[in-house]
Amino acid sequence: MAVHAIDGGVAFACFGAVDGNAAALGDGIADWHAALTPPRAASFWFRDGGFATAAARANLAATLRQRIGKASIARLASL
Repeated sequence: MAVHAIDGGVAFACFGAVDGNAAALGDGIADWHAALTPPRAASFWFRDGGFATAAARANLAATLRQRIGKASIARLASL
C-alpha cells in the first residue's frame, strides 16, 4: 500500500485499501512520522472507501493518536 509523506512529514496521504491492516498501517506511519520530525503538527488523509469497516477507520485513528499524540496531529480525515 502506498503512503505518501508531503513537505517533510507535514502531511501524509494514503488512498489505498486498508483491508484489516489498520493497526500495522498506523504503526508504520507513526514510525515514519517520528523519523521525519516535521516542524509542525501533521495532517493525515485517507480514502474513506479504503476502509472495510468503520472499526478499521477508528482503529487507525486511535493508533495514530496514541503513537503520535493529539498535539502533533493537525487533521486526521478521510475523503
